[in-house]
Amino acid sequence: MRPSIQPGAPPSSRPCITTPWSASRGTGLGTRELLGRAVAHELGHLLLRAPGHGPSGLMRPLWTDQELMQNRPDDWTFSEADRRQVQAAARGDDAARTAPAGAGDLEAAGR
Repeated sequence: MRPSIQPGAPPSSRPCITTPWSASRGTGLGTRELLGRAVAHELGHLLLRAPGHGPSGLMRPLWTDQELMQNRPDDWTFSEADRRQVQAAARGDDAARTAPAGAGDLEAAGR
């Protein structure tokens, strides 16, 4: 399953899920759980102030059927770098406001 982008839409308004019901049926994962993960992914963009994706975890750009079926906890959480940035922003740290969004994982992924 891939969170997809609607062409021409501004970045802040373009989250879209491609066939969540068919992905749910094909992997045995409940539709509610799948949609919850997609919503969490999109909220991650807002919290991290970043349009890009990380190499692993919740913020990766592509979720394969195999990953959905394996259901490993690390596939559905923020990376450590992303988690630190969200926590810093929640505390109101100045560094979180001025640091590039998702700097840790996004730069490492080259995205």
